[in-house]
Amino acid sequence: KVFMDWYNRYFFKYYNIKLFLAWYKYDGKHISISNALRKLDGVSVVYQRALEDFPSPRTRVVADVLFSFSNDSWNTARNFDSKVAYRVVTGYIGDHRAALFRQSSHTIRNALQAKGAKKIVAFFDENASEDDRWHVGYKFFQDNYTFLLEKILKYPWLGLVIKPKGPLVLRHRLGPVAELLELAERTGRCKVIGTGIVHGSTPPVCAALSADIAIHAHLCASTAGFESALAG
Repeated sequence: KVFMDWYNRYFFKYYNIKLFLAWYKYDGKHISISNALRKLDGVSVVYQRALEDFPSPRTRVVADVLFSFSNDSWNTARNFDSKVAYRVVTGYIGDHRAALFRQSSHTIRNALQAKGAKKIVAFFDENASEDDRWHVGYKFFQDNYTFLLEKILKYPWLGLVIKPKGPLVLRHRLGPVAELLELAERTGRCKVIGTGIVHGSTPPVCAALSADIAIHAHLCASTAGFESALAG
């Protein structure tokens, strides 16, 4: 910690950096950065990106300014000794996206219905890890997909819109289940949306608005479900 504080202070001073803005606060790095900037009369800012509805050490914030969804969000964060000088309540920062994606969602829904889908399900996974000590493992991840994809192949009236957390690595993490996904896609009633490495460029609301019901895979991170509910 002492080394990181010294290194950050040296880096910011050398490049004359006075402002740091980030959303990622789930490790100690932002705390070290905040400490370093404070000694240089700089400002550290953190904005909330994900719904946090239960207390955890990982929701702790140390910053000069925090932009949060609500007072409830702050109350959750401060349970673990968060230190913030100024707070600004913004509301959910993704609530404008529903209007932007209604037309594309309608196009997706029409395409699935043209292939016989009468009821459409949206599915959000929460990614997976090779090491299931730290996150949901591949087996659980694959079992979730197997269940839904087999239903698509069994019931010709069912449609599925998949919004993966990591679209670029989806088929790798599915392993042998990727073949099942390909069969489901051939029916024309299964569509994977989104591109990108980390979270994908297409928000969850696009899938939700095209469906009759949305399924969120994990309650450990429920932002996608929250966004869908806000969109109606």
